[in-house]
Amino acid sequence: MARKEDYSSIGTVRIARSPRQSDHRNEVRVECGINQMVGLRCDDGHFLVPVGNVSPGGLMLRMPRQMRIGEEVAVGLGGGSVVSARICWVKGKRAGLEFKS
Repeated sequence: MARKEDYSSIGTVRIARSPRQSDHRNEVRVECGINQMVGLRCDDGHFLVPVGNVSPGGLMLRMPRQMRIGEEVAVGLGGGSVVSARICWVKGKRAGLEFKS
């Protein structure tokens, strides 16, 4: 039986700056403050990682290690919410995650 992860102590993502429109996306992204963290579960463990920005379709995280495009992860968004996501781009230790429906 799979164990349910408890991310309730992480909190929720709060908007720190105004939304901006990206050149290559149709979704609005919001930059997050330096203290906004989410739980990340991937193949090699669980991590608490800083959020760079968030949009309706995904988010950018500063990762604990180099990630692989296509890698599947779970993200704890606070309040017990855990969503599945896929790494869709990588630049250094920053990675773009697309929420899976």
